[in-house]
Amino acid sequence: LACIAGLLVVEGMLRRTLTRLRLRKADEGPPEAAHEPGSAGADATANVDAGSAAGDAQVPSELISLPELTPAQERAVKELGDRAAALDLVAAHQAAAAYARDHRNLARYVLARVRGAGAEPDVDASLRLLEKSLAWRVATKPHEILPAHVAAEALTGKGYVAGFDAHRRPVLVLDNDKENHAGGEEGALRYLAFNLEYAARLLASAPPGPGPAPDRFVVFIKLGDFRLSTMPPLRVTLATISMVVDCFPERLGQCVLYQPPAAFASLWRVARHVLPAATLAKVVFVRGDVRPGSDNDRMLARAVGPRWRELTGAERPVYKAGCSPGFDVDVYWPSVVADGERWARGDQLKGPVWPLGPGPSAEDE
Repeated sequence: LACIAGLLVVEGMLRRTLTRLRLRKADEGPPEAAHEPGSAGADATANVDAGSAAGDAQVPSELISLPELTPAQERAVKELGDRAAALDLVAAHQAAAAYARDHRNLARYVLARVRGAGAEPDVDASLRLLEKSLAWRVATKPHEILPAHVAAEALTGKGYVAGFDAHRRPVLVLDNDKENHAGGEEGALRYLAFNLEYAARLLASAPPGPGPAPDRFVVFIKLGDFRLSTMPPLRVTLATISMVVDCFPERLGQCVLYQPPAAFASLWRVARHVLPAATLAKVVFVRGDVRPGSDNDRMLARAVGPRWRELTGAERPVYKAGCSPGFDVDVYWPSVVADGERWARGDQLKGPVWPLGPGPSAEDE
């Protein structure tokens, strides 16, 4: 989820990065410039970033589930588990121990630190990443954050887990312009941790379907109201990056950047030079015509599902002033509270109800 850095990084950080990296000469042009938001001549058919799997006929399985581990990676998972068991954090905290024993968790940390074209594991690097993540989990306790603890943060729809897409992946919707500053910077980060943990938990409750169970979620970022003036401070940005990259590695399936304004183009030109190729391949731009039957509509139907409007709130009415389009906390929050109670009992979660407001369904439109 390092792609969030390209959205939330503050203007001063971008200027310093731009100075260091230097954009390519004008006659060379940046790679796939036609696909950048706000670029001259870009139309509704050129909104998927080159290499983005969501523009293909089908979503590749590796954007839904973890790939099958190689024998070397399987050995690395076992070694990582053995070495993690000796960590002081694991010995002192039951929740950390349970987390570090989970095979799928360990596999994600191994895959996050593979090297070279052969994807060779680096157990030392994976162990450092796991130890950093465990320290965060012990300090933040995302597994203990209840809906009641973050209810005030949820009022505007600045971030919420909307449900499952057509590929059975939870969808995390972000709308940074709807920040309500309910709990300050600490409250915002705590709410992000809650939503990331909720999305990860829901993977175990994904609806039945063909193929392997999903291991990844989708991040859908509404940028229609993007403004530099509402971007968070640098310290919040850095904490956000660390949380999503270090504490939830290999969880991103796809990241949809929805209707970015022209002002976002300069930020993306910098971000694309620092993001790894694996992350860039998961980023999808959607800009322009999204009417039913349009190229963008068909692409989103493949990437997220035919009811992508209802699921994400995109192109939906604003039900309450100051809230993200398509979001009504009075409809959404009770289902989150119910899932919190199920989690406390050890029952299977059901996920949020949707559509998240009283508007017409996609079929009615």
